[in-house]
Amino acid sequence: MQLSANSLAQKVTLKEKRTSLRTVLQKLRTQTGYDFIFDVKHIESASKVNVDIRNKDLKDALKVIFENQNISYSIKERSIILKPKEPTFLDRLADRWADIDVRGVVVDWETGQVLTGASVKVKRTGKATITGNDGAFYLPGVDEKDEIVISFIGYMSQELKAKKDLGKIRLVMGKSELEEVNVVSTGYQNLNKDRATGSFVQIDNSLLNRKVSTNILDRLDGVTSGLIFNRNKQNINQYESNISIRGRSTIFANAEPLIVLDNFPYEGDINNINPNDVQSVTVLKDAAAASIWGVRASNGVIVITTKKGKINEVPKISFNTNVTLNNKPDLNYTPQLSSSEFIDVERFLFDKGIYDFYLNTKSYAYYPVSPAIEIFDRLKKALISSSEAEILLNNLKSVDAVKNQEEYFLRTGVNQQYSLNVSGGTSNHIYYISGGFDRNNNNQVNNDMNRVTLNVNNSNYFFNKRIELSTGVLFVTTNRQNPRFYDPKLPYEKIIDDKGKALAVVATDGQRLSYVDTVGRGRLLDWGFYPLSERYANNFNKTTDYRINAGLTYNLINGLKVSIQYQYGKGMTDRKISDDVNSYAARNQINRFTQIIGNQVTRNIPIGDIITRGNNTYNSHYARGQVDYENIFGSKHRITIIAGAEVRDVQTFDSQLKLYGYDSSTETNAQIDYFKDYPQFDSGNSTRIPQISLQSRVVDRFRSLYINGAYSFNEKYTLSASARRDESNLFGVQTNSKFVPLWSIGGSWNISREKFYKVNWLPTLKLKLTTGFNGNIDRTVSAYITAKNESFANTYGLPITSIVNPPNPLLRWERVRNSNIGLEFSLINNIITGTLEMYIKKGIDLIGNSPVAPQTGNIQFRGNLANMVTRGGDVVLNSKNLDGKVKWFSTLLFSKVNDEITKYSTKQGRNEDYISRNFLNPMEGKPYNVLFSYRWAGLDPNNGNPRGYSNNEISQDFAAISNSSDINQLVYMGSTSPTIFGSLRNTIMFKNFDASFNVIYKFGYVFRRQSLNYSQLFGGAFKQSDYNLRWQNPGDEKLTNVPSSYYPGNAIKDNFYTNSEILVEKGDHIRLQDFQMGYTFSSLKNLKMFSSLRFSFIANNLVILWRKNKSKIDPDASNAGAVPTPRSYSLSFNASF
Repeated sequence: MQLSANSLAQKVTLKEKRTSLRTVLQKLRTQTGYDFIFDVKHIESASKVNVDIRNKDLKDALKVIFENQNISYSIKERSIILKPKEPTFLDRLADRWADIDVRGVVVDWETGQVLTGASVKVKRTGKATITGNDGAFYLPGVDEKDEIVISFIGYMSQELKAKKDLGKIRLVMGKSELEEVNVVSTGYQNLNKDRATGSFVQIDNSLLNRKVSTNILDRLDGVTSGLIFNRNKQNINQYESNISIRGRSTIFANAEPLIVLDNFPYEGDINNINPNDVQSVTVLKDAAAASIWGVRASNGVIVITTKKGKINEVPKISFNTNVTLNNKPDLNYTPQLSSSEFIDVERFLFDKGIYDFYLNTKSYAYYPVSPAIEIFDRLKKALISSSEAEILLNNLKSVDAVKNQEEYFLRTGVNQQYSLNVSGGTSNHIYYISGGFDRNNNNQVNNDMNRVTLNVNNSNYFFNKRIELSTGVLFVTTNRQNPRFYDPKLPYEKIIDDKGKALAVVATDGQRLSYVDTVGRGRLLDWGFYPLSERYANNFNKTTDYRINAGLTYNLINGLKVSIQYQYGKGMTDRKISDDVNSYAARNQINRFTQIIGNQVTRNIPIGDIITRGNNTYNSHYARGQVDYENIFGSKHRITIIAGAEVRDVQTFDSQLKLYGYDSSTETNAQIDYFKDYPQFDSGNSTRIPQISLQSRVVDRFRSLYINGAYSFNEKYTLSASARRDESNLFGVQTNSKFVPLWSIGGSWNISREKFYKVNWLPTLKLKLTTGFNGNIDRTVSAYITAKNESFANTYGLPITSIVNPPNPLLRWERVRNSNIGLEFSLINNIITGTLEMYIKKGIDLIGNSPVAPQTGNIQFRGNLANMVTRGGDVVLNSKNLDGKVKWFSTLLFSKVNDEITKYSTKQGRNEDYISRNFLNPMEGKPYNVLFSYRWAGLDPNNGNPRGYSNNEISQDFAAISNSSDINQLVYMGSTSPTIFGSLRNTIMFKNFDASFNVIYKFGYVFRRQSLNYSQLFGGAFKQSDYNLRWQNPGDEKLTNVPSSYYPGNAIKDNFYTNSEILVEKGDHIRLQDFQMGYTFSSLKNLKMFSSLRFSFIANNLVILWRKNKSKIDPDASNAGAVPTPRSYSLSFNASF
């Protein structure tokens, strides 16, 4: 650091008492004009200065100031250079003899029992050891001025001044700083971060609470390196995951990360976990960290640890509540034609005669046409005058259906959370009890959710804490309801009159308004569709989920313990879609299957409710037996080993049944003949009454053996290894295919603890290397032939059975080779800390497709036929920008990931398939989430038609372009998933006030924006982009790329344009994700009942600060019909008693 000069004074006058050396130097610089050059850390650790000098020369002043300092100085020109004094030989000799050997014994405060494996560390140097079987420790060569830190998991840490005999050091049980900060949970064991070789991210409770949500995973967004939410995934791609950790390593198998809750995989709905019960979340990213979980770990593991009580803690009551307001979604974000523009299009189509057949054929009198078309028809048939028609059309043009949708079907969402917990413990018992209630009134009217949670866990210790018995119960019940979704079919759809009465509109699958007004002459049910009357909830889901845990741990001898754990889980979801007799859905089906012959009315579906019921139930059993061993030999050798076996049985049952003529008062329904053809009342076509009667059962059974060990030497070198063998009932006819061996090895080297390491500006430097195999499973395939019974019959009325999975005796598990190299470092006296990691994941024997001879009864075969590779890196930087009265901390997350399909047997037959459904048969050499486009040659200047390339020549033969198998005719646009992403989080604190904001960024990906599709427009889809930008006159091709209107519509031409490279945009953007500010009351003299009190305000989804696309599209809402996540504002209150 260099201090700039302000004056040229040479005489010094100073009078200071217990003043910092830095302050004295600043005053000296002001008086003399000399610059001081020094290392901040040496000045900050200097002794306080006492000086009283008047009108002294600079040389004399320096001599007095540095007389008792361990700092030397030299004067060069106008600078004074400071550095630590080099000790003389006698100093070194004296220091060596001055060092002491520290001894002591660590015991439990209450029982006096020795604590084996307690950590004993010199605070300044990091020199460390652990206590032996007798609780004793020995630390040679310790400076008497140093402080010794003693810590043990489950106990409060102590700091003591070094002396030769510290005697018995009694630790009080309770949550230790070591456990909260330096221990990471893998779900099988707690590892000290300093000795962990794997890659992981730990999100503590304060970071989780930066965001308010009822879903715990939502709180990981933007605060976890290597993890990204796939906001813009394609709805048609069932294989895409909601969350990715370090990219993708499978094609068709499960791509979701494994969720672990309190040491066991969680099979239930993640929405059932109350975030207020969660203490921390750990994300395991590489083989060394995650391979212990075997075949379920290739996509990463998210370990959720809930809150627990503490030993010797008085009962603590905590209450938390928050309310969140969610703005209405912006429905106008989706571009659309105005009512006037759409009526002009309908007039154009009417004049072309597109509706003549339906308007003039009696048997098609039911066929739905819009009110505007009916007006044109009545005018054409001279049933109304031109002026009357114009008045009616102007009335339609004045209607804004989207505005009505926002007003009557959307609301400001209100989410409420309430949580109350009690925790504490005695010397032999800890407990935690919590209850929660959540109510979400979502943006759609009558779309609501309420959830009740109860969580109880406790641990009891017996026989001087040699035996620990732990139990836990989690109970969750959730009720959800939502109405039918209403989406206007026409931009001028009027749902309410001036008097507030509901009006009928043309339903998507309905009939013409003039038809339903007169058909049946009163003998049918009202056939009108009244959206305003359909806003009530008709879809109900009730989920009940509970989990029971029990565990027994026995400490055989010091350092060796055995444990048995068991968990039973059960979840039940009851679904009901209730179309009561007054609903349009029920009235429509009843009327369609009604027959009127003369005066006789026959209702083949009786008048009554139509109910669709479903039930999904899972039962899970987990059992695990484990041996843990940890010991230190001498003072430098530490061994940690766990080994165990576990079994898992998960059974899922699903059923669904549709009932007609249902009477809720008697719980009865009508008997229906599902195999008889009935004529439709409106169309006259014969069909069968839809039947839903389904049942399914899936049984997953696994058994596993595992071992994991680590060896550390002198707290500098660590080697780790793990091995696991998984077996499943889903795989393998052959014995060697039924199981998969998975393993990992890793090592770490704490370079900064080496004697030769002298880099003062980089005080911490640690290298980590790991490699190994994870696994994955695809539940849709089996080694055996599988089939399913369809719910419909063939033309002969006989049941149909379809082959789901052809036999594959060679079916194997997917495997993923995962290698990682990482650096942990700190800079400038730990002002900057961080990690840098690079990894490569190679997916081997992935499930893929391969063509087979049609004679086999299948056109393709699915098996272990594909490979892929994923490469990337993660960077985390933490900085202490200010650390005085005002504190300012920053965290930068940076992640880069690229994947590539390296082997795939099946090739797409047409280029169109690569463009529209590449995820079904991906292309070798390209990413999984890839976007291809047709080459664009601009608009034809004569007629505004789009143009492409066929055989490298400009062409308008769109069928030839889409059916071409020459992949060189395609344009590779890039990945549709961000390849670079991360965030910058800043936190500022002053006294009791704190504020933070998080800026996230996503780079290196593309998306296809929506544009004008004439086939869809002429089919009635008014939500179209770029209508006003279409080519209309020669020369417009220089101003626009939107094709001219053409009639009749040409789907192939539209498909070419909407999938051309001209509509591909860059997804790169930077977003202000959230802002939080809070105030914590530290002095509560007038409110003594509170031990702590905090209020906070949180705003989410604030604004996009920058985006690369010029169309002002939110890349996270780029799919058709998508709207950006609206802003939300939360107020939170936390109190402890």
